Amino acid sequence: MFMCYGMGFLGLPGTLLSNIPVPPGFWDITFSLSAVTTLSLGLWFDIALLSTYNPNRYLLRLLKILAWLSPGLAVLLLSGYQRQALQLNAQAVLLASLLVFISAWSTSPDPSVERLVPKKVIFSYYALVTVSLLIGLFGVMGWSQPQGWTRYLLVLHGLVSLLLMTVILLVRGHRQFQHNQQINWKLQKAQQDMELEQRRRHEQSQFLHMLMHELKTPLAVISLALGTKNNREANLEHAGRAVQDMKAIIDRCVQADQMGQLTLTQHNQAVDLPALIRQLGHKIPMLESRLQFNVPCDLPSLHTDQQLLQIILNSLLDNAARYSDPVTPVIVTLRGVSLRGNPGLVVRVGNIPGLAGWPDEQQLFSKYYRSSGAQRESGSGLGLYLARQLANSLGGSLDYTPSAQHVEFVLWIPLSLD
Repeated sequence: MFMCYGMGFLGLPGTLLSNIPVPPGFWDITFSLSAVTTLSLGLWFDIALLSTYNPNRYLLRLLKILAWLSPGLAVLLLSGYQRQALQLNAQAVLLASLLVFISAWSTSPDPSVERLVPKKVIFSYYALVTVSLLIGLFGVMGWSQPQGWTRYLLVLHGLVSLLLMTVILLVRGHRQFQHNQQINWKLQKAQQDMELEQRRRHEQSQFLHMLMHELKTPLAVISLALGTKNNREANLEHAGRAVQDMKAIIDRCVQADQMGQLTLTQHNQAVDLPALIRQLGHKIPMLESRLQFNVPCDLPSLHTDQQLLQIILNSLLDNAARYSDPVTPVIVTLRGVSLRGNPGLVVRVGNIPGLAGWPDEQQLFSKYYRSSGAQRESGSGLGLYLARQLANSLGGSLDYTPSAQHVEFVLWIPLSLD
């Protein structure tokens, strides 16, 4: 609409479109309509912009009333009162410019709006616009001696104000975009923190449930053993075994917690793997007499962290001894195997499932998972989870590869730590 007004002010339509047959006075009426319409469009834009800066509400109401003046002036113009309509329009523009300037001065923007475009920038813009508009209107309304340059000041005022406002809006839009990105980032972080907290609480609930459930049986055994006077030696043996079960549960919980909070310090040292497995076979109940060991003559030497490897092997062998058929062997096979070009050792631990049955492949390495059949034995549900984590920390892997008759775990570790 401002383009139509500017072209009409300079008389370009009559010159450039002189070949188009139009009624007499058509271009004058078109120019006059653009002049009265520009008032309303400009005011509604200023109202929308200033509203975000919290101006005086009474001034804002006056601006909205003035914005509805344009339709009435258009009707008056088309009724044949062109001169009166244009005079009223000029007076309305003068009043509107003053009200907009005062409204800009009265604003008290929120900090969030102030960060986008400061109040002083908006106020300076409207001060410049108002001063240039007043100079141009004074000459048009006959309140001052018109000069040659003042006739074009209204058009130049529109062009300059348009360029300045475009720059202001671009800066505002860019800062708003950056602000929105920051808000989105904070929202995503808050959601991640909330999900992390929910997982933490769920894990704490699982941990407490597991601990309460698994410690009940050993505590009941101890209570029964201490409360029974007969067979004191056998009772003390049962109590001692229950204490060892509780100690094993607590140790697993501590180890799992350390895996989640600490960076493990690894010590690269020579490890006699067959001797380590035989040593664990002596310590784990119900395993030594059932251990079937297959070791090749050309087994390569191994250099890794013996303590971490011992925790992994102890978990695998202890599970095999606890949950296998008690009259069948626990088969351990060692051999050298290269994986993706890296030389390493494979330890296979297999057994025929006992009363506990077959484990769930999908949950086997999950925290606190214990199959329904394994509930007869005390445990934390952390052994295999911890073993896999430690295997990964040593640069290896731990997988479940059952056959038709055997529960079998395959541990691969590199011959040396990097």
